[in-house]
Amino acid sequence: MPKQRPVTDEDQESLRAASIFKIAYKRAKLNKAKAQLLNKRGDELRQRITALIAELTASAKPARKYAPPTGRDRTWFPYVECGGGLVRRETRIDC
Repeated sequence: MPKQRPVTDEDQESLRAASIFKIAYKRAKLNKAKAQLLNKRGDELRQRITALIAELTASAKPARKYAPPTGRDRTWFPYVECGGGLVRRETRIDC
């Protein structure tokens, strides 16, 4: 089996992960002082994100605990696809 090349920041997978971070950042609704504090603590943020990536990719469990319904059942389903994940319809922001 050929060795797979690592994902780069230009690949679809990493662009999707970056969009997830953007959504979380927007939802945090940081004021200027908190945004500056987050930037000041950039090394800690990077370390925690790196640890989270390692944790989430280490297990073989499926990404979703449930699958969204298909067909007719889809109309009542309160979640929509957004940035590679599921978000509630009423709280959805631009993805």
